[in-house]
Amino acid sequence: MFSFDQHADASRLENTLYQQAAAVAVLNQAQAVAHVGSWQLDMVRDMLTWSEETYRIFGLPPGTALTYEAFLACVHPDDRTMVDRAWQAALKGAPYDLEHRIVVGDTVKWVREQAVLKFDARGRLLGGVGTVRDITERRQTEMHLRQLSSAVEQTADSVVICNRDGVIQYVNRAFEEDSGYR
Repeated sequence: MFSFDQHADASRLENTLYQQAAAVAVLNQAQAVAHVGSWQLDMVRDMLTWSEETYRIFGLPPGTALTYEAFLACVHPDDRTMVDRAWQAALKGAPYDLEHRIVVGDTVKWVREQAVLKFDARGRLLGGVGTVRDITERRQTEMHLRQLSSAVEQTADSVVICNRDGVIQYVNRAFEEDSGYR
C-alpha cells in the first residue's frame, strides 16, 4: 500500500531531480555562452566526463568514448608532445595550465586548459576537474595585432600616434629617422 509519507518522499525526490536538471541546463547554457567547457576525471570509477560545451569545442558528438589517447588525437600534431609533457608533469604535482591547438575537422582552434588534480596520501591520482576555453578568437586577434604592428614598424612612411591631448604615445622607426625624434 502507498502511504502519504511515501508520496511526500517521492514528491521531494521529484522536486530535487527537477532542480538538479534545471541547474545542469543553466550550467550548460552558461558554458556555451562563455565558450568554456569542463571535464571531470574519476580514477576510482575509471571515468572521464566532458560537459556539452567541451564536446562542442572539440567537435565531437556527445557520448563519444573518452580516453587520453582520443583526447591527444584531437590535439594539433605539433602540440602533442607539449601537451603530453604538461599532463605528465601534472601527474607529478605540477600545475596544469596551458594553451595549445586542436584540430576540429579542417579547422585549427586554440584552447586554454586548466586542471586541478587530486592525489591520495601515497601520491596516486584519484581524479581531477578541469576546464577548456576556446581562445581561437583571442589568438586570431593577437596575430592580427602583431601583423599590424609589424606593418607599421616596417613601413617607410612616418607614423605618429598621439592621445587626445596631442601627447605622442608612439612613433615608428621611419618617423624617428625622418625627424630625429627619440
